[in-house]
Amino acid sequence: MIIGTEVGFCRKNMTNIVDHFSCLPDPRTKEHKKEHKLIDIIFITIAAVICGDEDWNDIKMHLNMAKQNR
Repeated sequence: MIIGTEVGFCRKNMTNIVDHFSCLPDPRTKEHKKEHKLIDIIFITIAAVICGDEDWNDIKMHLNMAKQNR
């Protein structure tokens, strides 16, 4: 069953987050430098919110900390 096609969702019975959001169109323009896949940004954002991040500054801080610990 196809649902929510007007916003890009594909199928009702998705098995994971990546499958669920992989059908979203990328709203970034061709002129925008795309260093990361849209699905990666969505997944990191969802994980960050689940872990307690409240805004983009929190997410950026944790991503910078992760880069330093590599």
